[in-house]
Amino acid sequence: MHQPPEPGLFEIHFPIDREDDGAAVSNFEPLWASRNDDGTYSLRNTPFFVSGYARLDVIEATELDGRLIFKRLIRPSGRSTIRVTFEDVSRITGMLSDMERMGCFREFHAADKVYAFDIPLSSDLRAVVTYLSVGEENGWWSVDHACVFR
Repeated sequence: MHQPPEPGLFEIHFPIDREDDGAAVSNFEPLWASRNDDGTYSLRNTPFFVSGYARLDVIEATELDGRLIFKRLIRPSGRSTIRVTFEDVSRITGMLSDMERMGCFREFHAADKVYAFDIPLSSDLRAVVTYLSVGEENGWWSVDHACVFR
């Protein structure tokens, strides 16, 4: 178990299926969550690999072999998750600044060189998607619309 980024968070393991050299490999993506009064959990970070989930989604988890395992989505937060992998590294600084100006928050997964963006309800999702589409069409980055809610 990793150290939580802040006190009171729990590591919830989301099952994912990935391919490694053409063979399917099942493993887990750990996401941080806070426990709600009713025993559910609210996600506190943005997924890098699992799709269909976003920051602050309310989920249910069950304990198995000393680990909390994702069981089901209870209530989506309405936020969106979009992941970006850069093809043109000279575009990183400008794009990150632009996304920040549009109200998006980011996390970086260094091993896979992927940025996961949390797009809150206060951001203009259409403007974000349009902006990212232009960069993708120009070959600057690749976009994965992991959880586009609105």
